[in-house]
Amino acid sequence: AYYQSLWGEAPVYQAASATAAALALHLAIEAAGSTDTGAVRAALRALSADTFYGPISFDERGVNVSKPMGTIQVQDGEIVVVAPDAAATAALQYPYGEGG
Repeated sequence: AYYQSLWGEAPVYQAASATAAALALHLAIEAAGSTDTGAVRAALRALSADTFYGPISFDERGVNVSKPMGTIQVQDGEIVVVAPDAAATAALQYPYGEGG
C-alpha cells in the first residue's frame, strides 16, 4: 500500500527483488562490521536470512541457492516453465518461431 501511495501503481517483482538484494547487502555490512569488500563478501557468503522476498543464502559461487529461478517461454500463446527440469511444465522449444 505504501509503494502504491508513492508511485500510483502496484510494485513489480523487480522492485521487490532489488530491495531484497539491498537488504542482503545491508545485513552483510552489519555482520562484517565494515564496508571492506573482502569482509562484506565473506559475510554475504555466510548469510542466511528470511526476508519479505523469501529466504536468501549463497553458495561458494555467490549464487542465491535459497531462491532458485525458473525459465519461462511463451508457447502457442501460453506461458510455460521450461527450466529447471524439476519444475518444467513443457519442453524448451529452440529455435522457436518462424526463424527456426
